[in-house]
Amino acid sequence: MKTQAPLTPHTDPNWMLLFLDTDQNSGTGWEGYDYLVNYGTIGAGTTMLQKTQAGWNWKDVERVAWKAKGCELELRIPLKSLGLKGAPAVDFHWADNIQKGNDIVEFAVSGDSAPNRRFNYRFQAMPE
Repeated sequence: MKTQAPLTPHTDPNWMLLFLDTDQNSGTGWEGYDYLVNYGTIGAGTTMLQKTQAGWNWKDVERVAWKAKGCELELRIPLKSLGLKGAPAVDFHWADNIQKGNDIVEFAVSGDSAPNRRFNYRFQAMPE
């Protein structure tokens, strides 16, 4: 991920949250998102992948590595950790510095969000 301005410290509240929709079903997960990354960074270089149990109720799945420098952030999330194989599609949304969890309106009113509001980006793996 690349930002316009340099990244703030990873110790900031709700820093660079990544929401993942792995089934493209808006009726599952929290507001359609099945996984959340970085909701409480563990430390420099390590964060947590979490899966929703129901709504805004996240359970740890596994630690994931991250690296940031300047305006760039990289995460290493194995597809198998998301229960995916083959050539899956994953929709995702970044939210930085939202003020409240469990309120989708935060994507539009607090911090920064990409893409805007309720839109998502899509990662589509290439078939082998």
